[in-house]
Amino acid sequence: MDFVINGPGDKAFPTLIEALENGRPYELIRNLIYHNGEKIVKTAKDDLIDQSTLPALPYDKLDGMYPMANYLGKTYLGNRTLAYHSSIGCPFTCSFCAVVPIYEARWKAKPADQVYMDIRYIKEKWGADSIEFHDNNFFVSEKRTVEFSNLIKKDGMVWWGKAGSIPSINTRTRRWR
Repeated sequence: MDFVINGPGDKAFPTLIEALENGRPYELIRNLIYHNGEKIVKTAKDDLIDQSTLPALPYDKLDGMYPMANYLGKTYLGNRTLAYHSSIGCPFTCSFCAVVPIYEARWKAKPADQVYMDIRYIKEKWGADSIEFHDNNFFVSEKRTVEFSNLIKKDGMVWWGKAGSIPSINTRTRRWR
């Protein structure tokens, strides 16, 4: 049988694997699409995970397998640019955007202070000097953006964030010091 994870797979994918490996039912697992005979079944969508409840990313563990220094590349922003994703989804329903059917106009973000602590740690440990935010829409919350800007300002890091999905149509970039 073939399955499609219909939306975020953080919970759905491991739950599906566990169900299939142990012969348990999968019909009530959220975010799935599958065939049941001739019928295509779509299960209910799950809520997005509250990003503030996630554990800190295990950068030291990653560094043991894949050196973190290799992930800090030279860009127009700086010599050791960190790529970072601080939120998932987007609350808007732009007709051209592939994010809309995946997240259904939903958006969840890490709080500004958690984002800052991650970035500060990577700066101190591996020498990051700039940040590229690859969120679907970094600027959804003006309050969070201002809070992050105020926190990072004292570190002198240049950063860039994206708002929108298609650069030629709906992307704004910001370069802040």
